[in-house]
Amino acid sequence: MLEKYIKDNTIIISNKNKIPSLIKKIRAKSFINLKFMTLDELRELFFFKYDEKTLYYLINKYNYNYDIALKLIKNLYYIKDKKYKNEKLNNLVSLKKELLEQKLLYQNQLINNYLGNNNIIIYDYILLNKYDSIFIDELKKITKITIINKEREETANNTILEFNDIEDEVVFVAEKIVELINNNIDINKIKICGPNNEYNNIINRIFHYYKLPLIIDNSTIYNTKIGQLFIKNLNKNINNTIDIINKEIDLNIQDNLKIYNSIINIINKYAWCDDYNKVKEMLINDFKKTKINNTKYEKRIDIINSLDEANDDEYIFLMSFNQGIIPNIYKDEDYLNDKIKQELNIDTSNDLNTYSTNKWLYNIKHTKNLTITYKKYSNQSEYYISSLNDILNYNIIKENIEYSNYSHLFNKIALTKKIDDLIKYNTHSEILDILYNNYKELKYLTYNNSFTGIDPNILLKYINNKLTLSYSAINNYYHCAFKYYLSNILKLNIYEKTFHTIIGNLFHYILSICFIKDIDIKKEYYDYIENEEYQFNAKELFFLDKLYEELIFIIETIKKQNQYNSLSQNLYEEKIEIDKSKKDINIIFKGFIDKINYDDKQKTGIIIDYKTGSADINLNNIIYGLDMQLPIYLYLTKNKYPNMRIIGFYLQKILHNKPNIDKKHTYKEINEDKLKLLGYTSMYDSDIKIIDSNYAESKVIKGMKTTSKGLGSKKVYDNELIEKIYNLTDNKVNEAIDNILNASFTINPKKIGMNNIGCKYCNFKDICFSNEANLINLKEYKNLEFFDEKE
Repeated sequence: MLEKYIKDNTIIISNKNKIPSLIKKIRAKSFINLKFMTLDELRELFFFKYDEKTLYYLINKYNYNYDIALKLIKNLYYIKDKKYKNEKLNNLVSLKKELLEQKLLYQNQLINNYLGNNNIIIYDYILLNKYDSIFIDELKKITKITIINKEREETANNTILEFNDIEDEVVFVAEKIVELINNNIDINKIKICGPNNEYNNIINRIFHYYKLPLIIDNSTIYNTKIGQLFIKNLNKNINNTIDIINKEIDLNIQDNLKIYNSIINIINKYAWCDDYNKVKEMLINDFKKTKINNTKYEKRIDIINSLDEANDDEYIFLMSFNQGIIPNIYKDEDYLNDKIKQELNIDTSNDLNTYSTNKWLYNIKHTKNLTITYKKYSNQSEYYISSLNDILNYNIIKENIEYSNYSHLFNKIALTKKIDDLIKYNTHSEILDILYNNYKELKYLTYNNSFTGIDPNILLKYINNKLTLSYSAINNYYHCAFKYYLSNILKLNIYEKTFHTIIGNLFHYILSICFIKDIDIKKEYYDYIENEEYQFNAKELFFLDKLYEELIFIIETIKKQNQYNSLSQNLYEEKIEIDKSKKDINIIFKGFIDKINYDDKQKTGIIIDYKTGSADINLNNIIYGLDMQLPIYLYLTKNKYPNMRIIGFYLQKILHNKPNIDKKHTYKEINEDKLKLLGYTSMYDSDIKIIDSNYAESKVIKGMKTTSKGLGSKKVYDNELIEKIYNLTDNKVNEAIDNILNASFTINPKKIGMNNIGCKYCNFKDICFSNEANLINLKEYKNLEFFDEKE
């Protein structure tokens, strides 16, 4: 029917969701010049368009909020250039003129010629409201308009299905969809109409039971960590904000990258703005409108907003046929009230309610393959059937869902509920016996905390074929593989900035720059504090002054230590990356070393890591991949500087608790002793003298002092031992990489002796429910005996 009206230079106006099928149908038979658009798009083309600059103008000049500015612009479509009786309308006339003068309403001056030279067909718009009818009459003055509506017969359906609660309603729909699919109905021909946000979680959960491809997700960019970080750190210069995101968010994770790219697309719309703080409200609105889950299956069930969008060959489930939901209820609460709307000759709230009712009635009566459902209760709220049935007078059939014909998972859950009823309320039902006989293996009141695992291919897709590892990540993995999964893959750990972490970062920062060049340490110290967004209390401000004195003492002590050291060159905050890539998977192992003290001529060096917390240098657990901080620093350094011979690797504890004073030593001497290097040193006398020329008195290295029994420290190594440590570290890094890529994330916290180190500081106990059966008991080693074992 439509084809006979189509000729060259035709504009077809139709419902947005019907346009794709129309294009496919018409293009297959014709190569003439056609254009498709909705009635709203035609209205914008005829009157004017607006964009972000228009909203920006109103928000910044008149101090409107975003919603008010948007409402004002949309109301301008109704306004003509004339004098009205109502002052509000005259204000809109003035505003429209102002925006046109500012060239912020974009009119097509050649629109009359363009439309006049085209044949316009309005196709299958069911019932036009008053404003649309007036608009079409206006168009008829300049061009030919053909209105075509498909001939539709009333359907034979005259029933509505009633369910006691919302869950039964959703289960019924899922059952019927599976039934249709089993009867060879194309899943893409199955649509759901009507459910509001109340249904989202229930549909997602129950459709998962049936493995039906439908995702409802109203999550937006605004609700994400990246979105909130962006808004919090919004800067006049947007590049500064983007830099913060790049530093704090792991963009190797595909979901993070997807959100990041969406943000970039949004801010690109405001490239004309010289200060992004001025468009903050507009950015927030865009973030709230942009959904983050755009997952689409090729074969899927779609949700449609209106029965207008349904095609004759589709199967439609109209859910939530409840009063207050269907039809929509319009109230006289718009910016332009009903009295003003009457003056403009546009739809009042009563007109819209009548229009909505008539439209729903027509569509219900003329939609083929339509199933209508409603619920009586949801979340302890009572619902009633839609008032439309007072007119339709359809039969109401009560449905009761006891069990599923297609989902074992649903039946098992139903069985547990029936057993609950029997135990708690002595309520027995026939369905309990049926379900119990079919699912005798069900373990009632038992819980298996085992992680069922994920497909390695899904993992690779999630991390976008990129993996970045560090000491902390490796340490997490070997403490417990599931802990690594939660912390480093899913990023569930919450970073909280505390006074202690700020001080640690501050001390590291000052120590990384104060030996390189002459700086005003006090200025750098307090400037750093000033730029922190953390709110310091009075107690913390007091300690900041005391800690400044402590920092000066640390710097002076390190300078004294350097006098005994013949390594004249230093690297600070050295970033080292090792490429461990495999095939098409980009793998980087990285770390930051606080200080590498070296001499190019002698090709020797030592590694120093500043510690503000506890300093554990025990290497007896490295056989298990644990406590590998010092070996990993050794591993990183030897990879970047293979010709450098490492003659010592140490931790230097730069913050201490208040020391106990004794009669033999002064307070200063005790503090200087606490700043000595803790770690491992080459056993050769010539090497030790390079680090500490007076090592007999242990001036630099803790416990190195010579006694009558010889060298005081047992923390020494020969060339063979350091090679073994390096090779073991390499093996543990490679082993962790292989296990991670294989998605091996078992709940396996490690226990050494009586010490459950896997769970000791874990934040995820409420997720994994780890028990004794999960613990991996490991042999406790001393003095690195594992190097002497055959395996």
